[in-house]
Amino acid sequence: MASPGLLRRVLACALTAATMLALSTLAALVGAQPASAVATTAAAPAASAAAVTFDPSQFHGVTWSRLGDNFTPDPLVLQGLSASDDYNTTRSKADAVFSAFAGELGANTVRIPINPATASGTSYYGVIDSAIAHNFKVVLTYWSQDGTNMVNSSLLPSWQAMWDTITAKYVSQPLVYLDPINEPIGFTTAQWLDFAANFITRETGEGMPANRLFIEGAQLDGGGWGSDLRPLCNDSRFNGVYLAMHRYGFPYPARSYSQWVTDITTLMGNCSSRTVIEEFGSESDQGYDYDNPTSTSNQEVAYLDAITDVIRQYHLGAIWCHTIGGRTSTPDHDTLDLLRLESGYDGSSNNVPLWVPDPTSFDRLMWAWGGLGSQTTELRNVYYNGCLDVPGSSQNAGTQPQVATCVDGGNQQWTRQANNEITAYGGTKCLEESGTTNGSHVVIDNCTGASSQLWLFFSDNTVRNEGSKLCLDADLNGKTNMQVWSCGNGTNQKWRLSNGTIGLRAHADGNIVTAENAGAAPLIANRDVVGGWETFDLIDNADGSVSLHAHANNDYVDAANSTTSVIADSTTIGPNEEFDLVYNADGSYSFRAHSDGDYVTAENAGASSLIANRTAIGPWEEFDILP
Repeated sequence: MASPGLLRRVLACALTAATMLALSTLAALVGAQPASAVATTAAAPAASAAAVTFDPSQFHGVTWSRLGDNFTPDPLVLQGLSASDDYNTTRSKADAVFSAFAGELGANTVRIPINPATASGTSYYGVIDSAIAHNFKVVLTYWSQDGTNMVNSSLLPSWQAMWDTITAKYVSQPLVYLDPINEPIGFTTAQWLDFAANFITRETGEGMPANRLFIEGAQLDGGGWGSDLRPLCNDSRFNGVYLAMHRYGFPYPARSYSQWVTDITTLMGNCSSRTVIEEFGSESDQGYDYDNPTSTSNQEVAYLDAITDVIRQYHLGAIWCHTIGGRTSTPDHDTLDLLRLESGYDGSSNNVPLWVPDPTSFDRLMWAWGGLGSQTTELRNVYYNGCLDVPGSSQNAGTQPQVATCVDGGNQQWTRQANNEITAYGGTKCLEESGTTNGSHVVIDNCTGASSQLWLFFSDNTVRNEGSKLCLDADLNGKTNMQVWSCGNGTNQKWRLSNGTIGLRAHADGNIVTAENAGAAPLIANRDVVGGWETFDLIDNADGSVSLHAHANNDYVDAANSTTSVIADSTTIGPNEEFDLVYNADGSYSFRAHSDGDYVTAENAGASSLIANRTAIGPWEEFDILP
C-alpha cells in the first residue's frame, strides 16, 4: 500500500538530482556559525570518545506527531493540540498526554518534531517542558519542510537559527537530545556524513554533549530511510554520538522472521552498544496478531516479531513511530498508531484517556523494552484487590464472572486478542456484555465477534466495551456481580494487567529489579531486561497481602526491618515476607512491608539495594508490574 509518506519520499528522491550540485557547499556551511565552531574539515567532536558512555536501552520511546505527518513549514500542532493554544494550555494538555504515555506504556522518552516556525514561537515549549517535568527524555527532530529530506541552502540560515535557539534554551537540560534531520535521503551517503559531522562539531562547540545527539543512518534502498548505520559506525567522527536507525516492514515484500533479523543486525554494523531504533512500528488497526509467531506469512507480523526480539537481545533503545498523530491514513489516526485519543473512540473532544487499538502490538513493545509482554494475564480489580474469575472454572455459556482472590488459575487467565476480544480457556469463551444499559450483566459466551464481545483498554485503567461504551464494573454491593456501567472514576472500574509470574520496573531509575547474584545478594534495580533473576511469582495471601517468590533461587523476598536490605532468602512466608500491594493513581504499585509498616524504596535513585524504610510514597517507592 503506497502511503502518503511513501509517496512523499519517492518524490524527494526524484528531487535529489536537482540539488546535488549545491550540497558540497552546504555541508561546509552547516558548521559555519557560530564562529567558535568553524571547522575547515568535518572533524570529530573535541570531547574524547573514550570518556563518553552510552546506554541505548534507557530509551523507551513514543513519537507524538502532527496529524498529517510532520513535513510542514508551518508551526507544528501535534495531534490533540490546537493552533490557538498558548503556552499554559499546551502545557496542561501535554501534561495529561505524558501521564497517559507513562501510565499505559511505561514510556520515558518522547520524540517530537521541531522546525524554525515552531522554535520561534512560545506555545510549543509547553510540550517540551511538560515532558521534562514528567522525567521524559525528549528527542527533538527536524522534519524536512520542503519535501527534499535535506536542508537546502535557502533554508540553512533558519535551520541553524532554530538549533541555536533550542541549544541555548536546553543545553544544560540533560533530558533533551537533538536529531538534525529526519530520514536524510536527499543526501548521498558521503554528503550526509559530512553534513552530520559538521552538525556535531557545531553543537558540541556550543556546549552540547556529543552523547545527547542522535545521528540517523544513511539511505539504504527504496525503503531504507535512515536505515544503514554502517557508514557512520566506521567513521570516527561519529564515535561520541548515538546512532539512530529507522526500519519498517511495510515498504517491502514479505520476508521471513530470520530474514528480518539478519537485515536489522547487519545494518547495525558493530555499533549495537549505541544504537537506538528511532523509528519502527507496524499497523495497529488491522487486527494483526503480533503475539502469534506462526503468523510469519504476514510481513508485518514477521517484521515486528523480529525487530522487537533484536531490540531486546541487543539491549537497544526503541521509539515507536507513530504513537499518536502521523500520516493521515484515516481521518483521525495513522495506521501505525499504538495509542489513540479518546475522541477516536466516543466522538468527544477529549484527548485522554488514551486507548490501545491492538493489544498484541502493545505486547511486542513491552517485550522490546525488557518486560514479559504476556498476551494472557490476570485482570486485577483495584477496589477489591482481586482477580476477574470464572466461578468454579465453569465453561458454561452465560456464567457470570466475579472478583476473587488471585490464585493464578486457568479460570483467571484472560487473553487480550488482536481483534479486541477478551477470551478465556484458550480462546473458547469470550467476555460479553449481556445488554447495553447500566447494570447489564457481564458473562462468558461462545465467541462470535459481535461488538458486545469487543473491549478496549484505556490509560485510566478502565476496560470499555466497543459497542455500548460502558465500563467493565465490579459491583460495589458485591464482588460476585460483574456488570457494565457508565464510566467514572471509581476504583471498582479500574483493572490492572497482572499475572502469577511478573517482573518489576522501578520508577527510581527505570531499571528492572533483580535478585542479584542468583538471590545471594539483595534486590536492586539495575537490569534492562527480565530474565531468570528478574522473575518473581506474585502470591496473594489469605490476609490480602502479597509475597514475592524469586525464580533466581526459589526463596521468598524478605524485608526483615528498616535497616536491612530486601533479599530473597526465606523458605516460608511470615510477616517479614508479606507486603500490602498499594495501587497508585499513575498506574504504578508500591509495597508496604508488614515487618515495619514502611514502604519499599529503590534507595539512592536505584543505585543502592531495595529497602523498606520509607513512610511515604514518592518516585523511588513506585514500581511497575510487568506481566
